[in-house]
Amino acid sequence: MNMLYYTVPILIHTSGTGVLIEDAAGNYAMDDIYPDVDIPMSESLPKTQTHREVDLEVVAADKEASLDRKLSGVIGEGLNLWPSIHIDGVETLHTSVFDAATKGADDTGHECEGYYFGENGEHRVGEISEVLVEFFA
Repeated sequence: MNMLYYTVPILIHTSGTGVLIEDAAGNYAMDDIYPDVDIPMSESLPKTQTHREVDLEVVAADKEASLDRKLSGVIGEGLNLWPSIHIDGVETLHTSVFDAATKGADDTGHECEGYYFGENGEHRVGEISEVLVEFFA
């Protein structure tokens, strides 16, 4: 069996600095600095901040991860597909778009034409669940 099935996945959630936005309206610079080691300060951000609701859901999911419960689940028949991309593919995508944009390529895309979805494979969600069941057994 592929070693991929025996490693614990890592989620790196990229949020955004919008979560730190103040209502300055361009009239002053923000004085607060949020060091990543000051957990209580980060936890004090209100739910109403941009991106905050998603960040809180990611944290909540981490607290109740299926790895800790030793359970796997699937909705429906599990026939839906989940696209994936290797980190090298993400790097290639970013480099290609950046290179095209800095060379003045007109076909780089702007507005909604500037969305790029990276994908180099897909997995059936039901199959992922089956592998997790084996892993937890």
